[in-house]
Amino acid sequence: MRFNVGDQVCSVNGVHISSIDDVLYALTSMSYMEHSLMDDRRSSLIPVLTYNPYRKIRSALMTVTISNSLVRDGLRIDVGRGHNRHIVKIDDAYDIGEKLGEGAFAVVVKATDRATGRPCAIKIVNRSSLDRKVELALRDEISILSDLRHDHVMALYDSVATIERYYLITEYLEGGELFDRIVDKSSYTESEARDLCGVLFGALDYISSRGIVHRDLKPENLLLASRISDTNIKIADFGFAKFAPNEHSLATMCGTPGYIAPEILRREKYGTKSDMWSVGVIVFILLGGYPPFYSTNTKKLLMLTMAGKFEYDPEYWGGISQSCKDMIRSLLELNPARRASAGDILNHPWMEEDRERLRRIILTKSQMELKKFIARTRLRKAINCVVFVNDVAAISCHNALFTGKNKRRRTKEIEDCFA
Repeated sequence: MRFNVGDQVCSVNGVHISSIDDVLYALTSMSYMEHSLMDDRRSSLIPVLTYNPYRKIRSALMTVTISNSLVRDGLRIDVGRGHNRHIVKIDDAYDIGEKLGEGAFAVVVKATDRATGRPCAIKIVNRSSLDRKVELALRDEISILSDLRHDHVMALYDSVATIERYYLITEYLEGGELFDRIVDKSSYTESEARDLCGVLFGALDYISSRGIVHRDLKPENLLLASRISDTNIKIADFGFAKFAPNEHSLATMCGTPGYIAPEILRREKYGTKSDMWSVGVIVFILLGGYPPFYSTNTKKLLMLTMAGKFEYDPEYWGGISQSCKDMIRSLLELNPARRASAGDILNHPWMEEDRERLRRIILTKSQMELKKFIARTRLRKAINCVVFVNDVAAISCHNALFTGKNKRRRTKEIEDCFA
């Protein structure tokens, strides 16, 4: 292994490194273990991620040879289900199919695992397009998804790092977005909505118990595994997710307008309860068909969120059970210390309401309003995110949260987060 002048080592075999002494210790302590795992009993592949600001090289995957023999440059796949394998190219392990989507940094394609025949989705990220902050966030996403094992969280099967790209091999979800399925149903009842909520809060209870905050819960990130089941929900897109050991661990402002918790907009420290606010907004839409806080003006939308005032329009909520409304109010509580947790909701009286009675509450008007909401949301996606950055900065000034250099620094943080 050869380092160049200016190389900063980030990790060795997935272990974060802070000094060159840590690098030497990591290599020395793991050499025998890695050596014994190799089929040829002569050498080992150890991923070493580096960053060089002088040569403008983002990072690299190095081959570490611990014997006299040379090892062909290749890939190491860390498989989430408990085994490892080595391949030379991604094509050796997967048949690549159609493109499913494309974003600023990544392309997602459908693929098939050659060894098992299992369909999957591969997120391909070009490392040359990532700055250091975004790359660290991607590695956090990989680490978090590797830690999660739940039937209703999108599974990460494998992750691959090469000099040029990251590959995230995930569960293939063909059912589409949850809200699209709801508006296509011939009939939709409060009982069905409660079943969906039971699944959703069960998954969130698990996620929060792991000390993880999703930070971007919204309808687009609630997907269905298949075209058959209406309740096999999968929580997806952990790109903003972070580990939070307590309820005051995080400070970065991120998320989607309309779903961001008010404490985040107030620039307070936050934790898992911020996700409960976001899911409270989702559940409100799920039952009523429209959001509790809405404006076409992003600045006004954020101000409405911080005020936290909403009403149940009798046209859509007149027949819905009072216990359901009480449950939603416990989620849309401005004070995160008093806000309900996922575990609280699973034990809420609404979850014990008589099923037959809830089946008789048909949400036809809410269903129709939800269809309009989906159309408006997709139209709004065309609006430039710079508008949001400027509005957040203006609101922060209005609330006297930013002053002088601190204002400029924190505004830059917001720009970095939403860029």
